Amino acid sequence: MPKLPDYKNKKQLRVALEGLGRSFNRGEYLRYNLVVYSVGNNTIRAFKINKHNNQHPSVTFQEWANDSFIKNYPTLIKTLLNINSQQEYDKWHNKLCNSFDRYWYKKMGYRIGYGPSRKLPDLLLKVFVLGSEDIPDANRSVLIKLLHVPLDSYSLTAIMNCVDDYLKDDNSVLTIKEKRFMAAKQNRINKYSTMKWVDNKDKYMILQKIIRDIAENAKAPAIYLDLLAWDESHK
Repeated sequence: MPKLPDYKNKKQLRVALEGLGRSFNRGEYLRYNLVVYSVGNNTIRAFKINKHNNQHPSVTFQEWANDSFIKNYPTLIKTLLNINSQQEYDKWHNKLCNSFDRYWYKKMGYRIGYGPSRKLPDLLLKVFVLGSEDIPDANRSVLIKLLHVPLDSYSLTAIMNCVDDYLKDDNSVLTIKEKRFMAAKQNRINKYSTMKWVDNKDKYMILQKIIRDIAENAKAPAIYLDLLAWDESHK
């Protein structure tokens, strides 16, 4: 198993992002079926098969993705091309993930959980924004900056020690309410935290906010953290 990333503080992580020295290789995504390529077996293994109908988790995700992205392709592209702000993207993203959550429950007979209901669509959006040839480069540049980071053991471990910096800093991007929330024992990231640990919207959005702030200071899109934490460690 690749080693989990370990950064002592937000400065160290920012420097690592600055030194990443790479951009997305679009050709890497264009070679594959984006729906199948986006979510690997290592992620799917975390979910159990529906014993009542033998529905496999990978099939459920791919069915939803095909319905939402492939069959709905013209409308999806039009929608993405009209998104120009983080607020617009977050609103659309929330609706998309909620639709996945409902589809999963209908097919699998159990709730997937908040974190996974975001991580799987986030993985798909990562490769879709890069892989779709119908997104002009100007729009692609905008969307890359708006993408959310898939939260899993790799990305969570990468920012684990950075959260304290935001809790201690009086001038951090976090509000007092957000600091109190993340300071609670059940909301502290540890080395065993996985996508299932992200169990509510507040936790998810605060972590995205922290990642985005670190990335902005490194003059990099937030999604680069995923490249650093996951892609680089799996080379």
